[in-house]
Amino acid sequence: LNISTMQKTLQMVAYLWSDGPWRNSYVRLGWDPRVAANAGEARKLQVIDFRDRFYRQPRAYFDAIEEQRSGGIVDQSEGQVVDHHFRTPPVNRSQLYQYTDIEDSVVQRIIAETDCVERITWRNGWFTTAALRDIRERMAVRGEVMRRLQQASLLSLPGPSESLALDGGQCSASAGEQDRPAGAVPPGEPRGERGGGDERRGQEAAQNAENAQGNDERQVGTLVSSSSSVFA
Repeated sequence: LNISTMQKTLQMVAYLWSDGPWRNSYVRLGWDPRVAANAGEARKLQVIDFRDRFYRQPRAYFDAIEEQRSGGIVDQSEGQVVDHHFRTPPVNRSQLYQYTDIEDSVVQRIIAETDCVERITWRNGWFTTAALRDIRERMAVRGEVMRRLQQASLLSLPGPSESLALDGGQCSASAGEQDRPAGAVPPGEPRGERGGGDERRGQEAAQNAENAQGNDERQVGTLVSSSSSVFA
């Protein structure tokens, strides 16, 4: 079943909203979400155009360019499937979510506790301006928390032994060393100096990994605690 066949089939049972509170949504024929009697169900089916603050910052562009040039972490949005349940950070500058699909207890609580307005509006639908502002703020905070956790997991450094094994500049054997027996000291090098240098490098790599992990955990913990105090 291709998309063209599906669209022709939907035209027989539903119509498409091009804009407004139900933007790009199919509504079954004979049912009008603008009628007050349908407000309770219709507002949960409204669509929010969420603009993630991450994409408003210049660093979102320049960091991606710098990471690609340095051979680091590339743009994670390439090839990713859009998550319509808000379980992962948005991958687009503008992303549509249906309120009923958002898997967040705070957002669903705001929807359940907010009364419908007496008169529907094109911008807010059946919601008040204050309710939509709270929902957007909650989504912005949670999106930032999920993004920080995602970056922390991607930037976790390997252990000392693994980092030394992957470091081609320090551990790759030269042509003269490939056939040297294990434990042999190169000519002209004092005994004990080579092993001491490897040990010092391992200790420095371990210390750097612990410092980087501690900084990431403190940043994520600060953001989580601030979001919990606002939306508790």
